[in-house]
Amino acid sequence: MDGDGGTLVLNSGLNAGTISGLTGGDVTVSGAMPTTPFDGFDTIEIAGGAKFIMPGSGTISSGETLDVAGALTADGGLTVEGSIGGGGSLTFGGGTATFDSGASLTVADVTESGVSTVAAFETPALTYAGVWNQISG
Repeated sequence: MDGDGGTLVLNSGLNAGTISGLTGGDVTVSGAMPTTPFDGFDTIEIAGGAKFIMPGSGTISSGETLDVAGALTADGGLTVEGSIGGGGSLTFGGGTATFDSGASLTVADVTESGVSTVAAFETPALTYAGVWNQISG
């Protein structure tokens, strides 16, 4: 399905859904629905109450937005060149979360957990006014 630069809103069912192949506005969703690829979306929204897991690596490209109103756990690496926002929670459960120059992080709650999880900042500083929890694994 081609999003033509629009917004993809993801809801999950009773179980958490799975996101894979997140890069350049493209994503594949499974678990909450039959495995389905989506292409060409500038904004991907995890709806309020929805829970998704991203076991592999992903990229939020420049000019793109990940809006987390629900919950997303990124267990692989995540590169942020664009923006991550919303009133939900984002958990870095493994891998390296890299925030490139120009990245924006305004999601309400961030948790960094696990012994192999690293937050790397390409810019001298990232301003973040939300709650950031660091938990060793």
